[in-house]
Formats: sequence, structure tokens, C-alpha cells
Amino acid sequence: MWFKLAFVVAFITAATVAATTARRATRQHGGTLNQPSQEVPGLLAVRAALGLVFYAILIAWLVWPGALSWTYLPVPVFLRWLAVALLVPVLAFFVWSFRTLGANYRGGVGLYEDHELVTTGPYRRIRHPIYAAFIAIML
Repeated sequence: MWFKLAFVVAFITAATVAATTARRATRQHGGTLNQPSQEVPGLLAVRAALGLVFYAILIAWLVWPGALSWTYLPVPVFLRWLAVALLVPVLAFFVWSFRTLGANYRGGVGLYEDHELVTTGPYRRIRHPIYAAFIAIML
């Protein structure tokens, strides 16, 4: 139960940071966050399908855990607590990445008219720190 709570808190934190950054960018630049006309139609369909699968599994894991019992790994409790402890700096890195990107955040493919290449903060060393942090959160 504690590990699910830790995941839910991390997920809500990450979603809130992303949504807040998106709202600020949209407010500053006007228009919409995504530009589906600039994306490959097949990619949009794949992203939508993967999103539906992800959220369906997430809800099943939270509400009806027995349905996914075949996916559970026998991981020692100390290793789970270590993962929770590592989640804190990963979330901090995630937040730092979004804050550094600021108004240059774009939810999909496309650039704003006054878009700037960000080369400070985590972007100084890593090309896609948000992706790296998201993968670490999921692990």
C-alpha cells in the first residue's frame, strides 16, 4: 500500500508540474499547446493507443490489483524503499527540467514564433532530461 501511495504522489507531482508549465507556455505564446497538423497521423494514433493502455493498466493496478498479479516481481522490501528514496531526487530533476524549459515547453511537435533553444540547467548536459526523468520515474 505504501509503495502505491508513493507512486501516486510522484505521478500527481509530475502531472501537475507538466500541466502548470504547459499552461504558462500557452498563456505566454497564445494558441494551443499541440499542433497535430505538424505530426505524423500514425504517430498520433499510436500515442493515443499507448496512452489508453497505460491509464487502463494504472487504474487496474490501483483499483483491482488482483487482475495484474501475474505482472508482480518478487522484489525485496528494502529494494522497494530504496526505489522510493531514489524517486525524490528524480522528481526534483523532473521539476528542474520543466522549470528550466519554462515557456519553451511544447506538448507536441512544433515551435513557437519566439522559441529559444534551452542550453542551461539540465539541458546543458542532457538532450532530453524530461524523458530521462520520466523513464526513471517509471522504473
